[in-house]
Amino acid sequence: MDGDGDVDLMAGNLGNNYKYKASKDEPFKIYAKDFDQNGQPDIPFGYYNDHELYPVRGLQHFSEQIPDIKKKFDGHNASAGATFYGCL
Repeated sequence: MDGDGDVDLMAGNLGNNYKYKASKDEPFKIYAKDFDQNGQPDIPFGYYNDHELYPVRGLQHFSEQIPDIKKKFDGHNASAGATFYGCL
C-alpha cells in the first residue's frame, strides 16, 4: 500500500452486526491493485460464503473497478453467483 516493497497490513472492525461474517479461515478480503490501469488503485472487496469468495458489490460497481468484467458477463443475471476470482 505504501509502495516500499514490504507486506502491508490493513485491519478494521466491522462489528458483529455486519451482514458479512469473517473468521480467521475465511476473512473479509480487500484487494488494492490498478486493475483498469488508470494510475489509481482499485479496491474491490470480497467475502466468503460456503468456502467460496464472492465480490461484495454487484456487477455495476465491480465493473467500475475492473472494466473487463463487462466483457465476461452479459448483465446482472449472467453474473449472479459468480465467484470473486471468476469475475477476474
